[in-house]
Amino acid sequence: MKKFIGILVTALALGQSACQPTTKVKVSEEVRAVHDPAIAMDFHSDTLMYVRTLHYDYGKRHHLRPYFWDPLLTQVDIPRAQEGGLDAIFLGFVIHPLTEKSGHCYPDVLAMFDTLDRVLKQNPKTAALARTADDIERISGEGKIALLVGLEGGHMLDDSLDHLREYRQRGAAYLGIVHQHSIAWAGSDQNPADKDIGLGDFGREVVQECNRLGIMVDTSHANEKTFWDILAAAKAPVINTHTACYALRPHHRNLNDDQLRAIAQTGGIIGIIYYPAYLRSGLTGTIDEVIAHIDHAVKVAGVDHVGLGSDWDGFVSMPKGLRDASQLPNLTAKLMARGYSTEDIHQILGGNMLRVMREVEARAKELGGT
Repeated sequence: MKKFIGILVTALALGQSACQPTTKVKVSEEVRAVHDPAIAMDFHSDTLMYVRTLHYDYGKRHHLRPYFWDPLLTQVDIPRAQEGGLDAIFLGFVIHPLTEKSGHCYPDVLAMFDTLDRVLKQNPKTAALARTADDIERISGEGKIALLVGLEGGHMLDDSLDHLREYRQRGAAYLGIVHQHSIAWAGSDQNPADKDIGLGDFGREVVQECNRLGIMVDTSHANEKTFWDILAAAKAPVINTHTACYALRPHHRNLNDDQLRAIAQTGGIIGIIYYPAYLRSGLTGTIDEVIAHIDHAVKVAGVDHVGLGSDWDGFVSMPKGLRDASQLPNLTAKLMARGYSTEDIHQILGGNMLRVMREVEARAKELGGT
């Protein structure tokens, strides 16, 4: 529900925010020399829901307001992604919570795909749809932003594998098995009363069909029982697109060290979220807390299994230093200061996800998929 409150308050300022003066992030040439050659990827951004519901112009640069006006802005658009050297964005498909519980999600999911199609048609010179790792490299090489589809919640299937197949044909790159509410075949971490709900028989079919189709399986929002059931059912690397480390911030959305290691053992990846409340106690924070969670995940899971899952536009407040897509070079600067090598920084920025995608694609071919 927090995301939809964000939609309402953002509506108050959309009409004027694009007209404000621009302010570009300044970083050193040394940082740019490391940052710009990387293929940088964000695993989860919710901006498309603003495009669909409020007609937010994804192709126009919107001004970053003073920090206390965070609720009156959105955090990603194509110009700011370009300024930040962000080459690929997984767009989270989110639908209204009441629809999520209705069992009739299919029309809303198709409407989200139609919204993405409109964005692509309106911005042919700056954005293109990517389905594979090769697509991302090709689109980035053309100087465009690669847009990918992340389905946030298995409720979107309406218990139909045919819908899952259709979504893949239209570009779905990953499926979050569950979202804010538990469903008949998977338990959400949102409600402690659902902690004993695991992955049902149909849920195992969904995981295996994702593996066959080349759709990455995302454990974000899954309770711990469902998490372990997903890993037991999966035959390809498993991901968690937007989370943080429970050891640093005990929160139901975060992964404990055993879970971090387990995802790495599948060959998968963990995307570190930027939302302050998942990084520390409180609603405000700084980029240093993001770096702390990256450090911990690297220590536990290994540098080859860590990436970035901002959840930009999923919340109204983001940490100072990473408040919108244009500020991504600040993260590279911080990683450099922490002593990370250029190779490791490139892996965290996006190289690790490219590897995971290729492994999932290869596994799909082995399983007889497309």
